[in-house]
Amino acid sequence: MLELGGHSLPLHEECGEAAAAAGLDKLIAVGGDAARALADASVRAGLPATAVTWTASSAAAADLVVPWLMDGDLILVKGSRSIKTDLVVERITEAFS
Repeated sequence: MLELGGHSLPLHEECGEAAAAAGLDKLIAVGGDAARALADASVRAGLPATAVTWTASSAAAADLVVPWLMDGDLILVKGSRSIKTDLVVERITEAFS
């Protein structure tokens, strides 16, 4: 969604609102201003602030998420290749292999 130009921030905010509506247990937003807007919008839409974390890097996100996960948890990793969220998936896979 970083490639969406002027539409990026409002679309990230909509995703944050959708995350809150979905009743997620935790949300980690990764990246710059757009990711922070997503995180902020999710809190404004009702997700508890304690359930929402923003981090600048996928490495930091992976460091946060891996200790939280337990067998049977469902996790969605969504991000641009430029943010390198594949690192989060790799770390989760290593931890649960």
